[in-house]
Amino acid sequence: MDVHTDFFAIFIFKLDSLNWQNNSDLIIKISKINMGDSPQADTAKYHYVSFLFIPFFALLLVLFFWRKKYYYVHHLIFTVHFHTFLWIFLSLLFIPKLFFTFNYPGWCATLFFFTPGIYFVFALHQFYSSHTNNLKSWWQTIWKSLTISILYFFLISIISVSLIALYFKVKYPELWNL
Repeated sequence: MDVHTDFFAIFIFKLDSLNWQNNSDLIIKISKINMGDSPQADTAKYHYVSFLFIPFFALLLVLFFWRKKYYYVHHLIFTVHFHTFLWIFLSLLFIPKLFFTFNYPGWCATLFFFTPGIYFVFALHQFYSSHTNNLKSWWQTIWKSLTISILYFFLISIISVSLIALYFKVKYPELWNL
């Protein structure tokens, strides 16, 4: 029995523990399942899923900036621009890790954590509030960016869990019929 089978046995046993008399029946049934490809081969496909989030982020922008009279396409272009920045930023962040084994210092990790958020606030202000540069418009931009970020996080979480459940439902249908 390999590590993946143990994981699924524990996972299913915890979800459906009342329906099983003992753990050995479950492990025997799980061990008969062909797990197929390695998890590394499956996780290599997950970066494509990030493209699914772009329309949802644009929809959040439409909901928050509906008075600006932009079409959905304008919000979508802004979203592609921001996600492109994120992908380039994260790529540049991980390139040194490919060649060297080190940990980033604390100040550097803090900078890496806050840079996308700061960039998002400036990009939102530039795109949606470029005609006003007063303090009230900056606070509105900061408030909207925080709210959009929190909602986007929850939306990504819900969609990710749904896609992972769908993935396991399609790839391992035997797990759902135990």
